[in-house]
Amino acid sequence: MEKILRIFKLLLCFIIVIAGFIYADSYSSQHSVGATGKTLLLTIGALPGILAYCILNGNFRKQYASLLRPVPFSVWVWRFVGFAISSFGFFLFIGNRSGQFLSFPFAGTLVCVIGLVILAAKAKG
Repeated sequence: MEKILRIFKLLLCFIIVIAGFIYADSYSSQHSVGATGKTLLLTIGALPGILAYCILNGNFRKQYASLLRPVPFSVWVWRFVGFAISSFGFFLFIGNRSGQFLSFPFAGTLVCVIGLVILAAKAKG
């Protein structure tokens, strides 16, 4: 019975994500949104399903509590460095795709992954 309940929870979250995708796609079609804006809308459309999965899975409170615990200053510095590198990689990726800031292929993805690895490795302290 527990397995069936988990499958239904996952299915519900999947339906919420798909509904967010459909809404974001129809919104972008009606308002003539560019490719970058459409990608951003699709990402935002997926967030309610991801949040619902965290809440239904039961780990939302645990994750929220772990974010509020006091951490050393050095951990915050590493979090900021990882976030800054990931953000730069994201903008590098967008610039490479749009042609505004050309660099070698997959530069944005590579920099994003490096930033996320730093963020994940140093986020716990």
